Amino acid sequence: MDDAPDSGPGVAAGIPKAIGMVPGQPAHGPAPGRFAFVMGTGVISLALGLDRYHLLSLVFLALATAGYLELLLAEGRLLGRGLRAYGTGVATTRAALGLFAFAVATEVLASRFTVLGWSWLGVGLFCLGGVVSALLAYLVPALVALRRIQPEPLTHAGGLWLLWPVALFAVAVGASVVSRYAHFEPLAMAVLAPALWTVGVALYLPLVVMLVGRLLWAGVTLREVGPSYWITMGAAALAALTASLITTDPTTSSQLPAFLPIASAAGPGLWFLATALLPMVVGITVARTLQRDRLEGVPKELWVAVFPVGMYALASLSLGGAYPWLLAVGRVAVWAAVVVWCIDLGRGVLLRLLPET
Repeated sequence: MDDAPDSGPGVAAGIPKAIGMVPGQPAHGPAPGRFAFVMGTGVISLALGLDRYHLLSLVFLALATAGYLELLLAEGRLLGRGLRAYGTGVATTRAALGLFAFAVATEVLASRFTVLGWSWLGVGLFCLGGVVSALLAYLVPALVALRRIQPEPLTHAGGLWLLWPVALFAVAVGASVVSRYAHFEPLAMAVLAPALWTVGVALYLPLVVMLVGRLLWAGVTLREVGPSYWITMGAAALAALTASLITTDPTTSSQLPAFLPIASAAGPGLWFLATALLPMVVGITVARTLQRDRLEGVPKELWVAVFPVGMYALASLSLGGAYPWLLAVGRVAVWAAVVVWCIDLGRGVLLRLLPET
């Protein structure tokens, strides 16, 4: 089944109204998948800034910030109806784990604002994302164990389950960035980033094995595979980026010297894993697109693809300091992410302009 409800945001409605909404879908409950817009747009801003396209990077940052603020207001209105009403939208394991998307989007913006020089805003967003990630990391499993959230069989496992380690990686990246650019608690961040990266990898690897096993042995069809399978590749790229930042952090080098060889070896390995997963997710997207009717056109999972492709670009550019040939790969991936972003934006505009049938 499609494991990413509302994960294909039709952001093309424009920032002012219904951002992140699938056309024709009412905002009746929490929809963390809408933060895919903020995640993808923010990562493109980071990658463009790293590749020295500063003006275009600021444009994407402005769009990501506007989307983030609007979605905060939307989620706030939903919370205003009461926790019980809000909780009905996260009654399953997949939906609850999807809430980690908020933490990831927050950390992406935290990193971008910190690199831009807005340290106070970056540190504030970093702390917010870290607190939310910590709360969800303990709260979601506890609520599942208490049956306050409906547990699901492993045969229903989907890409949203990977948002847990993705959030840990995102906080680790944020810790490294605020330490390096804002000089925020460098000693604490030098330990926090490797710790979160280690836990994230320990969660990511068995989950990926489980997801691949579901595809191979559970008899899942292409129509049943949800668009969030792109997260498998994006998580590996984010883990590679985290490892790269850890190995180049001078404070980490002095505080945890024995950890550096592990991260140095794991960074390229995780990048190769993301590269190996890329043809698979592209192939599945193409196959799913061919199964759709003419009116569907471009599949909604293209929006979910923006963040992973952008993260792959960031990881390539970051690792390019040690492996210069990766710089060219990163530059190509940056513009690939921009192209995917524009395609989905155009798709959203067309879907909203077409008369309803």
